[in-house]
Amino acid sequence: MCNNMPCGAKWFASMWGQCSAECGEGTQSRAVVCVSSTEPFTILPSENCPMGDKPPLTQTCILKECQAKWFKSDWSECSKTCDGGHRTRDAKCLDENLQPSNACSTEERPEERQSCNIQQCSLAPPPDDDCRDKFSYCTVVAQARLCSYSYYRTSCCFSCFGRQR
Repeated sequence: MCNNMPCGAKWFASMWGQCSAECGEGTQSRAVVCVSSTEPFTILPSENCPMGDKPPLTQTCILKECQAKWFKSDWSECSKTCDGGHRTRDAKCLDENLQPSNACSTEERPEERQSCNIQQCSLAPPPDDDCRDKFSYCTVVAQARLCSYSYYRTSCCFSCFGRQR
């Protein structure tokens, strides 16, 4: 015994673990144990090692600085149901703290306006002489300009074509 402690007891620290963040500041940890200094090496209770010499269990780490990147919202509804409309979304460049930034590449900026429903509006004559609405909501179908779709043209013939045959 040396000063009420096993002679030669010392701290052993493992290698540092992985950083907790892919970018920016993170933390990493490791195991620290008290071991005997003579063979056979054995793990001892922590009280057997000098506490003032104990290596830290965690440390700050930075693998790389975080880069600003583009974030985008969902697309809006198309402005038209046929004959070519457009839809929009927002694209914002934000830094690692989700604050607006000018550091994003303009070449990588997501598209904010896109064509949609480019098919031609087709109000061809009704498919048969039995042109009637099959559902009570057909007036709403026509108001919502859904008659360009075959299903609605057939099911809501009278509302879509405005006449009964």
